[in-house]
Amino acid sequence: MTIPRYAAHSPGPLQPTWEDQRTHRERVVAALARSGVTAGLSVAQAHLHDLGKYHPAFQAYIRASTAGLPATRAPHAAHGAVMAQALAGHWPGSRAPGHLGVLLAAAPILAHHTGLKDEADMRQALSAPLTVQATQVAWAAALTDGHPDVPALTPLVQPPADVNLLDGTQVDLMTRMLTSLLVDADWTATEEHYRPHLAAQRRRVDLPEVVARFAPGRRAFLQRQQARKTRVASAAVQQVRDEVHRACEAAGAAAAGSAQRLYRLTVPTGGGKTLASIAFALALARGRAETVTPVSRVIMAVPLTSITDQNAEVLRAVLGADAVLEHHSALDAQRRSEQPLHLRLASETWDAPVIVTTTVQAIEVLGAAEPGRLRRLHRLRGSVLILDEVQGLPTHLLTPIMALLQEAARRHDLTVVLCSATQPPFELERRLNLGNVQEINVGSPRHFALLRRVTYHWLGELGLDDLRARLLATPQVLVVLNTRRDAVRVLQALGTGDGHSHLSTLLCPAHRQQVRAAVDARLAAGLPVRLVSTTVIEAGVDISFPCAYRQTAGLERVQQVAGRVNRDGEGHGDVFLFDLTGGSDGPPGGYKLATRQARELYQDLARQGDAAFSDALHDPEVTRRYFRNLLADAALDLDGRDIQAQRRAFNLRTVSDRFRLVDDVQLTVLVPFDARARRLIAAARHKLDRRGVLTGADHQRLQPYAVQIREADVARLPLTPLHEDLFTCPTSAYDPVWGLRLPDPQGAS
Repeated sequence: MTIPRYAAHSPGPLQPTWEDQRTHRERVVAALARSGVTAGLSVAQAHLHDLGKYHPAFQAYIRASTAGLPATRAPHAAHGAVMAQALAGHWPGSRAPGHLGVLLAAAPILAHHTGLKDEADMRQALSAPLTVQATQVAWAAALTDGHPDVPALTPLVQPPADVNLLDGTQVDLMTRMLTSLLVDADWTATEEHYRPHLAAQRRRVDLPEVVARFAPGRRAFLQRQQARKTRVASAAVQQVRDEVHRACEAAGAAAAGSAQRLYRLTVPTGGGKTLASIAFALALARGRAETVTPVSRVIMAVPLTSITDQNAEVLRAVLGADAVLEHHSALDAQRRSEQPLHLRLASETWDAPVIVTTTVQAIEVLGAAEPGRLRRLHRLRGSVLILDEVQGLPTHLLTPIMALLQEAARRHDLTVVLCSATQPPFELERRLNLGNVQEINVGSPRHFALLRRVTYHWLGELGLDDLRARLLATPQVLVVLNTRRDAVRVLQALGTGDGHSHLSTLLCPAHRQQVRAAVDARLAAGLPVRLVSTTVIEAGVDISFPCAYRQTAGLERVQQVAGRVNRDGEGHGDVFLFDLTGGSDGPPGGYKLATRQARELYQDLARQGDAAFSDALHDPEVTRRYFRNLLADAALDLDGRDIQAQRRAFNLRTVSDRFRLVDDVQLTVLVPFDARARRLIAAARHKLDRRGVLTGADHQRLQPYAVQIREADVARLPLTPLHEDLFTCPTSAYDPVWGLRLPDPQGAS
């Protein structure tokens, strides 16, 4: 077996030959070109990223380790980063540290294996004397192997002339985007060597084909849906859905010739928002197909994995299973195993025409630091990002989130669609500095008037006994509480009567699905059903009760619960707001502040009489004023983790650590919900005993039986460690009604 003079990769189980440095470098540059990048910093970084492999220490290491001999590891990423610094105008040790443009050139190379670092850590790594000396040795060797030289690379490593190096958000996102491009190209090129059979499977349906499928697919889907439905939409509901769809198609076509990139889609609950938002995105894609800024893909982000499942199922039915990539940690294993290989591979890179994911994944990728997560970031370039239920974005992160979305829209051609029935007027809050956000559905005020499907009532304070009496007097009713603790109190007061059910995230996904199916069946049959739920039911759930009770909460939460009442306009609906004696205003922070502001609003409106109260809660202008007052509240810190200051300091790792939409460290408990769950848990334990590791497929099979808890709750439950952050619980710790028996359960969902 011939070993090249400068080896990049050794042989593998499916690859009997070595790969030399020049071949790998050319493959990385070619992979970049397939992503539309043929010049500039990314190309220079592609040439330089493995410069350290030219050093004799690395060549000795790769030969010895491949032969099974003792070998000293030889890290190689810093050498290319040091050379990028030098080419950008600063050779370490020769003069004072350079400006951020120098680190912009070096950081992605330094990070392509270990992830992005803070500025001080980068400077330390790039100025170590031994690394600088080793870089000179590696560079001299590279030049003997046809490596591009200083005159060829120097123009490429300079930052774009229009980049403001004093703008922390610009530099932060550009660094992450460059790192994403490099990591994806490097990993793709490495796969071409080690798994050439998989490279051929990385194919996808083109977006123009998806555009062509949409209209006939939608018609067929709606016909099938109408034939299956037990509820029939009223004429008013159907009229609104049709008008919203036409408005979205027209707006998408008009947007094709516009520089506008920030949009809002306001649609009443039940107004067909999912398919309408896709209609906008695909009409925009059709209009831009022959321009210099074509749409690359459509990404739909929703707040809950249960809604991800629901929306992905709809889009697969309309567009075809080969066009839609569903990507989240709770993806059902059986359905995933049935996907074509190219879609399973696409989940690593988001290389698909339509992606359905969670808000957490879509937003956090903008601040990712680890290579595996960063790899997907560059797929946002030229995409349409549909952010559903945008009112649920955490208020303490609004400033860094909106700053990133604006920068991605400005420099990376991302089109953002903010979707909700309860739209916060983000552009009116000066701290967000958002600029113009264009409404897609200009007819939304009339649509809200047409879809007055419920009457709102303010009850003031209710004791537990009074609430119980009201619920027992109502055969079919939904009641939504602010916390798990309050939900437990109400369900205990109701007792275990026929049709009494409960939903919270302490029920595993398979259990929640079973409860939903049973509730739907009882509603359709006209049987008594009383569902006590946490906030888990508020958004995106296609269910329709004749009546709901909602503990006092922010106006957007009340209106979302109203969307689960008389959803198709099939009758009359009532929504009762109440303060529960001894109840909670919700988790601290934005939730509790919104509850307290909303209570003052409800009390003021109630003084004007019942009819005026209900009218006001239907009025989009009242909602707009509520959000404007809430966002302007001095007590609400829109950058509660000081992320923007860390961006200005080029502390890339710190930004990533703080840019988390979910605060608490979450651990997973596998629950013995049914016989299948018990079999899978036993099989996982046996596999861990034998091999010490679970595969991704194993985790996916277990996911329907997984409950997330806070790290602080582990000691409060009779748990058995299974593997790393994975635990199991005995049958006695999982209740058929309550789910995981967590003492004094915290949280809103």
